Order: sequence, then C-alpha cells, then structure tokens
Amino acid sequence: MNAAEYQAARQRLLENNCAELLNLEESITNALIRSILPIASNIKSDFDSATNLKPFWDQYAPVQRGHRPRGEAYPWGEVGEKVVEGHLYSIMPQVFEGVRFLGVPYGHDIRFSTNNAFIHIDAKSTGPTDNADEVVINLALK
Repeated sequence: MNAAEYQAARQRLLENNCAELLNLEESITNALIRSILPIASNIKSDFDSATNLKPFWDQYAPVQRGHRPRGEAYPWGEVGEKVVEGHLYSIMPQVFEGVRFLGVPYGHDIRFSTNNAFIHIDAKSTGPTDNADEVVINLALK
C-alpha cells in the first residue's frame, strides 16, 4: 500500500462519523465474545492450575516493571497472558476467515490479520492492586 492508497482508505474509514469502522469493531468484538464464552471455564481451569507450578514461577519471576515498582509482583500477570493467549491463538482460525499470523514484532500480545482487519489483543490479568471491574480493549483495524 502506498501513501495515496493509505490516505484514501483512511478517509473512507473517517466518513459518516466513522460508522464503517465502528460497525467493524463491534462485529469483531461480538465474534470474540461469542468464541470465548464457550471456553471460559477451560481458560479459568488452566489459569487456576498454574498454582501447581508455583515453584517454577518462583524461579522465573518477571522483571519488575511499571512506575516505581514495589518488588512485590508475582508473575500471575504472565500466567494470565500465557493461558489466555494460548487459548485465543488456538480458536482464532475458527472465528475469523482468512486469519494470518504476520511476521510483525510483538511480545505477549496477539496480533493477526483477517480478510478485513488487523487485530491486536493485549491480554492482561488483574491483581490485588488493580480494578477488577475494568476492561480495556483496543482494536487496530486495517
């Protein structure tokens, strides 16, 4: 895609108060919810079973990150990312047509393209100092 094609696609998405973009985002979000609900108990079970591996995680705790870390972090955020992302990777080809896992740089995030979108899912786990009632979702669409 060259610069002119990008600008044309961008302008099309911005038309009609971003209606096309919002409809696509809603469609993708609904598809994700419908696909995750049937496997939610499996995800929870796998997450909960990580306590059996506590000695392993003690040895390989993540580097303290964030603003002024207190050194109290336990790697359950990492456990959550591994468990949730593993399940999501396994079902995405059944949820969306044309799923491709492109060679883009990424860490724990899930990034893939479909026939009409580039989707970026950044799974997070909450801990005792987080707001358990908060969900933050960002989608990048192509």
